[in-house]
Amino acid sequence: MDTFRFERLPADHRPPAVRLLLELAYTSTMAKQLIVELDEPLARELERVAPARSRQRSPFVRAALRRALDELAEARMADAYRAQPDLEPAHFDPRLWEPRAGRRTSGRRRR
Repeated sequence: MDTFRFERLPADHRPPAVRLLLELAYTSTMAKQLIVELDEPLARELERVAPARSRQRSPFVRAALRRALDELAEARMADAYRAQPDLEPAHFDPRLWEPRAGRRTSGRRRR
């Protein structure tokens, strides 16, 4: 005999307690929660661009954190290259990169 599975119901047909449990089960296995204190002006600006009720705040904050972390990684890499530059110039053969004279570059193919 099949058992009834609430997760197969459309979300708006599930009892609130079941929706909460399914959401908690999903989010607890997929992500860590982080509590961050914001000053009042920053909190107001965040509310303006990503209101809490619109369900856009978490993706917005995740994207902002990803961008900030990527910028820090890029800065660290640039610092490392400045601290220990390459001793030899990189080999570059422009013939490999420039189109040959007389070649069509319009993107259309001849028949």
